[in-house]
Amino acid sequence: MDHCHVEFTPVSTEALRRTEAILTLVGDMKREVLDVDEERISELLTPAEKAFFWNPSPPEMDEWNQHWKATPVDVRLSPAMVIPQWTLESMYEAFWDGDYDFVGIVTENGKHFLAFEPNGYPYGGISSMIAFLECFGHSVRGYDDGTGYVQYTPREIWKSGRGRTEA
Repeated sequence: MDHCHVEFTPVSTEALRRTEAILTLVGDMKREVLDVDEERISELLTPAEKAFFWNPSPPEMDEWNQHWKATPVDVRLSPAMVIPQWTLESMYEAFWDGDYDFVGIVTENGKHFLAFEPNGYPYGGISSMIAFLECFGHSVRGYDDGTGYVQYTPREIWKSGRGRTEA
């Protein structure tokens, strides 16, 4: 693979096709900058795909804020900090703000990749891309974020009223 990428195993051919179509649309919008239409993208996602993302109620947000404030700063700034799932809006924001271009969904030697090209470093990271793939039900296998290939380990996520849960 010549590009930075997130390797994944598709959940189905149909989900792979939809992932590719939506990523192409997102990439086109990202390149056009002025024509970003998050509502249009969201309309293409199924209810189950949208439900993957965190959409906190006011009490859940209060609970998260209390958890955040009660966590020591050194933990908050470390990989040990357990955080909630991405919101749909935060994923979009990461896409638009990320200093990279989407190449697309690439298949090589029977493996599937969400390929991208950073325009510089740091470029914003791959967490939003992983969330995008996982919302379709794909299994992320590993990634090369420009520093070499790493096998993916799902992160632990914070859930309201339930403490820690693995993604």
